[in-house]
Amino acid sequence: MTKDFESEAFTALGKVLEQPLSNVGAPVAEVDLVAQSNEHVFVVECKQSATLRSLEGAHEQLKRARVFIGQKPIVSVIAVPFMGEVGKEFCRLRSVSWIDLAGNASLRGPGLHIRIEGKPNPEPKRGRPGNVFAPKSARVTRQLLLEPTQTFRQRELAHETGLGEGFVSRIVGQLETQGFISREQGAVRVRNPGLLLEAWREAYAFDRHHIIRGHIPARSPQALLGSLSEALREGSITHAATGPASAWMQARFAGFRTVTIYVEKRPKLETLHFRPEERGANVWLVVPDDPGVFDGAIDIAGVRCVSAVQTYLDLLAMPERAEEAADELRRTQLAWSLHG
Repeated sequence: MTKDFESEAFTALGKVLEQPLSNVGAPVAEVDLVAQSNEHVFVVECKQSATLRSLEGAHEQLKRARVFIGQKPIVSVIAVPFMGEVGKEFCRLRSVSWIDLAGNASLRGPGLHIRIEGKPNPEPKRGRPGNVFAPKSARVTRQLLLEPTQTFRQRELAHETGLGEGFVSRIVGQLETQGFISREQGAVRVRNPGLLLEAWREAYAFDRHHIIRGHIPARSPQALLGSLSEALREGSITHAATGPASAWMQARFAGFRTVTIYVEKRPKLETLHFRPEERGANVWLVVPDDPGVFDGAIDIAGVRCVSAVQTYLDLLAMPERAEEAADELRRTQLAWSLHG
């Protein structure tokens, strides 16, 4: 790690703590930085990126560190330029503190509890690097998370996703390089489903779908969901509810005012008594950017809903207490994602 980055990390730590620090180097510790305040000793491992591989390396280094400076409690810290959602989840699962150069932080120790979030990345990435979570590519991740404890051969993944074996091989290779999956006797397995879900969540953009907002007369949102689902089924239109409506069907969390439903193609709106309008819309018809959103869909009380994984991703881009609904759905339907 460069001395410049270590210096920046030292400065960032002092600003977060709002108190002076002394840099005592890294005696014996084999880490990048050891700093102390009046109450704590901070053992810091610096990484130039917050990729899963980098964070795993930093965590292992911190576990091996041995620092003895008086009787002060020791706080292990990972420092990166900017910490994304995957990194935050990684550190939470392993109870390790972190800071970034943007000024965000999560520091925990005896008598210490600091959490700062929301400061933007000062150097966001430019361009469009290869993305394993692009609409078509994400079919592989979706299939892996639909059965997160299973192993898959690449041929199985190709069959289940409708993708070519060569394409699947490239995506699997990228997921392995990024540390999300491992190989076991010719098959692949998700190493940590929760981190893979967070990585997908961070890259996912609901607004890339084509969204048609409008109004359909109905006595209640629940009645509207049922009648709209029935009308689409009678019209032989592949469909599945998502967002708060799907979360309500799957986890019975709160209510919902807007019915959001994927449709494979734009239906004849007049047959649904659908009137396009932005304000006062009680229906979002969503034509997906890839049909993979329908993978894993389930029927609940006569209503077709996308999988809990897809519902979770979509909720995070919606109003109506959607973030709370996402948390509840994750707790009840995606409990495997909460543990490292």
